[in-house]
Amino acid sequence: MTLVDRDDITSVGIDSIDREHEALISLINQLHSALLHGETNERITYTFDQLTIYTTKHFSNEENYFLQYNYPDRIEHSKEHAQFCQNLQQLQENFNRGEENTTFELLQFITHWLHHHVGTQDAAYAPFFKKNGIK
Repeated sequence: MTLVDRDDITSVGIDSIDREHEALISLINQLHSALLHGETNERITYTFDQLTIYTTKHFSNEENYFLQYNYPDRIEHSKEHAQFCQNLQQLQENFNRGEENTTFELLQFITHWLHHHVGTQDAAYAPFFKKNGIK
């Protein structure tokens, strides 16, 4: 059972970014599966770490495009990325302290954010990127 299906997330129509979104979905589903199947804290922590690392990489890739092509909404979009990373870090710290429900709170936060952010913020930059030749 997956938590997030690829079809649930809006495609931005830029292959490289859509592939990164798919990788994020895969990591979210791996974390969800680890929780459902009672995996060890070490396994959950590893998956959590991979999600954090990949999210940072993805945001960096997007923000490099913002700078390279002078995307007009880059500052606001980057602020959303920074806020997400802060929230993700806080949830990871809560999990590491053994706070109950942190992982399910994390999954709820990430899936809601992913739906909203990709469907609105990322979808908004797609025409601009395409106009500048990003495929």
